This record gives sequence, C-alpha cells and structure tokens, in this order.
Amino acid sequence: MNLLKKVTAALSAVVMLAGAVSAIPACAIGLHNHPESAFEYELETFYMSTDKVGVRLSITNNPGVSYFSFALMYDDNCTWDGLECESSNLPIRFICGEDEGKHIIVGSFLNTQMTPTQSDAFGTSSYFMEFNVAKGASYPLHFSSAIFDYKSTTENISFKYTINSDKPYYIPDSEIGVGIKNSTYRIGDVNGDNKITMDDGFDILQIARYGKNNLSVDDLNEYLIKHSYCQGARKAWSEAFPKLTYAECADANQDGSIKPEDSDEVMEYVSQAAASNITMSTLVNSIGYKKVTYEY
Repeated sequence: MNLLKKVTAALSAVVMLAGAVSAIPACAIGLHNHPESAFEYELETFYMSTDKVGVRLSITNNPGVSYFSFALMYDDNCTWDGLECESSNLPIRFICGEDEGKHIIVGSFLNTQMTPTQSDAFGTSSYFMEFNVAKGASYPLHFSSAIFDYKSTTENISFKYTINSDKPYYIPDSEIGVGIKNSTYRIGDVNGDNKITMDDGFDILQIARYGKNNLSVDDLNEYLIKHSYCQGARKAWSEAFPKLTYAECADANQDGSIKPEDSDEVMEYVSQAAASNITMSTLVNSIGYKKVTYEY
C-alpha cells in the first residue's frame, strides 16, 4: 500500500535513483491551476493480483469545498473494472462515467448546501477504482489525475473545465508511474513490532473470529485495501487492525486462510521461545515475500 505526492519529473527521478526500498511517504497533490488553494488529495495504488491493480483517490485537506469533480486517466494496458465511493452518509450526489476514447474515468461530488460539519466530514471521502491489467502487459503502468470542476466559497475559488473549454479538463495535477516490487513480512507479526508475542496470537484469534473462523488471506487483503467493515462491527478492518500491513502476517501456517489454529500456532511458538526450546516445525517468525505496487 503506497501514497504519492505531486512532484516534478526531476524530483521523481531523484527519488528513484535514491533506491527507496519502502513506499514513498504519504504526501498530497494540489490543484495545478490554483496553487494558492489549500485543497489536497492523494493517489494510492494497490497490487490486487497478477491481472488487477487498484487506485484510491482520497481527499486529505478540505478548505470548505461546495463541490468538485475529478478525472483519472489510466494506462492503455488497463480496463476499468468499477468504482466504489467511500464516504460518510452525507447529502451528496455521486456521478460516474467513463470516456473510453481517452481512457478517462470521471467522478463528481456535487452539493451546494453543505454545513461546515458536513464539509469537514466530506474531507475524509475517497474513491476506490479497480483496473484489469492486460495479459502480458509490462510494468510500469501510468496514471494521472485532475480536478477539473471546483468551487470553494471559503477560498473564493471557482473553475470548471469541460471538453469545450479553452483548457481541456483532463490536464493532470499529477502523473505517476506504477511499478511492482517484492515486499517482506514477518509471519505471525500482526502488530508491526517485528517480533512475535502473545499479543499477536490474541489479535489473530480476533481476526479469525471477525472472519467467522475461515477467512481467506485474499479476502482480508481486499477488506484492508478497500476499508471494508468487519463482521458485526462499525469499524473497518483497516481501523480495527491498523498495524496489520498484509493479511499474510496473520496466516501462521501460510495455507491461505486465517483460522483459530493460526492463533494456536503463534501461542505455541511464544511458549516454546520463552523456554528457549523451540521444537515445533513452524513458519512463525520467518520472512515471507509478496508483490506490492510502488509509485514514482
């Protein structure tokens, strides 16, 4: 899971030459045609599978926006597989369409009657889009984004670019390349402290119970990425287990599902490790590898 800042091509090159091993830090993209605006958003990409990639556009700073519309331009090797709107229960009208000729998705939040409280909540909204990647396509993939319709009474900024405008609506605020790399994880370490303790075992048991004791790793990874909600709970998976980076960490025996037996295996490992007598055959505390996206 990786976040992008609006950066120049030169700065992007410097970042790549620096050989960053982990994700680029979370930073914000501004309005290219109104740099004085405090409105900011982020793009985040996700490796879903060998033939699918996800992109999330999230508002990170809302200075008091009445409405805005965005365009996301996607790679020729991708086809759009749907969009989900992740927002609070606000009086917002959501419109989405696709311009296949230019490989553009257009989405809008339209509301001119927001109260300040609603406007603040609006600032946490995000869109999640999935793309099928053509068989045999090579990385990097390329995406770009633009806010082309915007009104903020607070900032006294209002603009709207259309297909017939002097400036095309798809001039990007930011452009990114998306690559694939292998990332490491420690099997059994679900709280991200790089060690195996009883807390990990308890957390895995809780995860298994939320997943009705037979939760697949693929499903949990998707729940974490999409901010889906836990069984019978108001918190999203990513909120309930904020330090769980990859579902694979909770799968102690790496059989592709998370069950109470995974918690038992971690607890047995902790017990034997405390006695300095590990006799069990286990993958717990070993390093695994998985493919993830990175942006530049």
